[in-house]
Amino acid sequence: MIIRDAGLDRERLRSQAPQCVLAFHVVSFFQEQFRLVHVEVSVRDINDHAPRSPRAQIPLEVSEGAAVGTRTPLEVPVDGDVDANGLQTVCLAEPHSPFRVELQTRARTVPKCADLVLLQELDRESQATYSLGLVAQDGGRPPRSATAALSVRVLDANDHSPAFPQGAVAEVELAEDAPVGSLLLDLDAADPDEGPNGDVVFAFGARTPPEARRLFRLDPRSGRLTLAGPVDYERQDTYELDVRAQDRGPGPRAATCKVIVRLRDVNDNAPDISITPLAAPGAPAASPFPAAAAALGGAEATSSTGPGTPEAGAVSLVPEGAARESLVALVSTSDRDSGANGQVRCALYGHEHFRLQPAYAGSYLVVTAASPDRERISEYNLTLVAEDRGAPPLRTVRPYTVRVGDENDNAPLFTRPVYEVSARENNPPGAYLATVAARDPQRPGHLPAAAGRGHIQIQMNLVSEIVEKETVKRMTAVLISVERASRKCLFKFIPVTLKLLFSKS
Repeated sequence: MIIRDAGLDRERLRSQAPQCVLAFHVVSFFQEQFRLVHVEVSVRDINDHAPRSPRAQIPLEVSEGAAVGTRTPLEVPVDGDVDANGLQTVCLAEPHSPFRVELQTRARTVPKCADLVLLQELDRESQATYSLGLVAQDGGRPPRSATAALSVRVLDANDHSPAFPQGAVAEVELAEDAPVGSLLLDLDAADPDEGPNGDVVFAFGARTPPEARRLFRLDPRSGRLTLAGPVDYERQDTYELDVRAQDRGPGPRAATCKVIVRLRDVNDNAPDISITPLAAPGAPAASPFPAAAAALGGAEATSSTGPGTPEAGAVSLVPEGAARESLVALVSTSDRDSGANGQVRCALYGHEHFRLQPAYAGSYLVVTAASPDRERISEYNLTLVAEDRGAPPLRTVRPYTVRVGDENDNAPLFTRPVYEVSARENNPPGAYLATVAARDPQRPGHLPAAAGRGHIQIQMNLVSEIVEKETVKRMTAVLISVERASRKCLFKFIPVTLKLLFSKS
């Protein structure tokens, strides 16, 4: 395996995914034998990205009445690397400030978050603003770091903050086929203050991604969280929403609640079937058997698709007389659902001359179960059926055609073993005596266009001999089946008795 000059960029291939694995199949051929190898390449991360702050200046507002331990969400620097090379620590450059930064780890597919934690009570009259340095550092060797300016403004007192009845974290389960408008949660945060100081409005926090804002709706007055768009478990199974409740008094106070929405999978995806005819080394691209491709002709024989590329119409070519267990095609099945809904079983129907052989998970081989004979069956119409194990199960039916290429394996035959002809004696040379007929099972209608109607040519030579005491001529006809395109010829010497009954002129 060779890596090209462009190299591998793990962040471009899998972004923040914990693992980056490239999987593919390799088919090797040796002396008409084949071997299917499943290859997985794991791309390891290196520390090639430094943490990067979304903004150079980060403004924050904190009320002077905020209690010790109050948390204010921060915009966290991002690092394109993962695991140990990713973001590890976020701290303040000033060791004696009344704040501390705490970095929190969330779900593996969700970026980390940080809160500015209040360590002591604030007095706006003694100090109205704080200018701090926010330092982010990864865990690489050597580590990389970035610094942003954090400006904290102290607001005048608003004695109480809104409070969520569910607490700081709320979890809800939602079926992926739930209709738009379904109610997920009624947040209903309360503030004991009166007037504008107790009037609470709701909004999504800055850490709520745009995709979640599009799929979920939060009523700003009631705090009702509803479904605004269709969700798909196979695309994303968990959403984390940061909900912010804030009063409308002077120097508003706010509280945040993390809402975790977990989707429940339903069996809403039918299995997929991919059929790939395989080619042996040196064979035409569209057919795994060079003789069959030359014999059948047409679009399949001249297709520009490469080995391992599925052909239009899912058609395979196999030469007649191919040995048992000959490889015809690779069948791959998949299902986007998970669990039992994504477990697929596959079967092949249509004729006992072909069978489906399991290879790897979700991969099968179509092989011959008997040697095909084109003169008996020239084309097989098969059916592939893939069905998942959901309740109720979903299935996919795919028609599949296998054509048998012609081989010159039949010699011509006379229609009769003995011909009796009456003729006058002393006929001049070249006089017509009789017509003999021969046939060949290689039917012109099933031959390539290059051969045309002259694919079968029969030549007959008359060999005369005198038999004592009999006025009988014996003729031996030599039948030659000639195929164009430099293919082999079949010769058969067939003695045919031609009895000549002479009469006086």
